[in-house]
This record gives sequence, C-alpha cells and structure tokens, in this order.
Amino acid sequence: MALFRLAPRARKTLRQIARTGGRGREVRRAQMLLWLDQLETVQQVAERVRLSRQAVYAVARRYIARHALPVTQNLFERAGR
Repeated sequence: MALFRLAPRARKTLRQIARTGGRGREVRRAQMLLWLDQLETVQQVAERVRLSRQAVYAVARRYIARHALPVTQNLFERAGR
C-alpha cells in the first residue's frame, strides 16, 4: 500500500530536482518521494538513503502536510517557516 501518490506535475518537478543536483538534502528528499511514489516500501527507501524508517516517514508526512505549497517551496523550505 502506498503512503501517497504524486500528481503528475509534482512528479515531473521532483524528477527535475533529483536530476539536476543542487542541494543534497533537497535532492535526497525528492528521490525519497519519487521512490515512495513508485511503490517502494519505506524500509527499501530507508536502506537506499541510509536513514531510519522514521526519517523517511517524516519526509513523507511533511510533504503531505504542506501539499498546498508549490513543490519546490514544499521541498526547500524549513518546517518552521
């Protein structure tokens, strides 16, 4: 069961971020969200990025909670802003 499904436009933006490099944390977050969208398990994603499952869940929860923001803002801004 998927945590969420990305909208086609969000998927395209996240792919561009993941491909173009840039800041490491944002690239890693984009990759995690894309892998989850491709129905990889949280455990698989956590192993790929060498983080805990809880960290992967936190990225997904934060993305979902901030879904009203444009994808780039959602990914790049800190949670407290």
